[in-house]
Amino acid sequence: MRGTKRPLPSTCAEKIEASSELKRQGNEAFKAGDFKLARRLYSKVFLYLNGLHGEDSPMRGFFSAMGAPADFGSNETEGNAQDLQIKELKSEANCNLALVYSKLGNPEKSLKHANDTLLLVPGHAKAQFRKAVALSELGRFDESLAVVSSALKADPESQALKRLEGEVGKSKRKANKEANEKEKEMFKGAFA
Repeated sequence: MRGTKRPLPSTCAEKIEASSELKRQGNEAFKAGDFKLARRLYSKVFLYLNGLHGEDSPMRGFFSAMGAPADFGSNETEGNAQDLQIKELKSEANCNLALVYSKLGNPEKSLKHANDTLLLVPGHAKAQFRKAVALSELGRFDESLAVVSSALKADPESQALKRLEGEVGKSKRKANKEANEKEKEMFKGAFA
């Protein structure tokens, strides 16, 4: 007989626990250099968490959709604690996916996940760093430098941000020089 399947998590607490385990496994895969497996594991976190609220009330989503405040009908602190866990797991999974996609050579998806992290946690330091890297990889050097500049205002002592600022500046100068040389070559002899 084959291994028995475990039932899918059904309560909010079970889904948070399953998501935490997937994130942990994703971290292990990443450390082992298996970026594709890490991507799959981090992505599965959202299968459990998207649309999930911090308590198991089936009406919570309905009230939210109707424009009620997030805490409408809830006096429980457990729901709020679970909300924080959900937000943290989503932001960590997104931020980790930003790094994984960077390692896999997909700066577009890296940028998407860095932005998704920043929507959840504005000012998230790692997400800002990863966003700046993705923008630089896409050749969007001015935008990348603006993100680095903003991040440096929040953490002026960050050596990693200072190094990134130097690398992006250097890449920008190199790209500008190449564009100028290409332009000169294109118009060479055109006005002779």
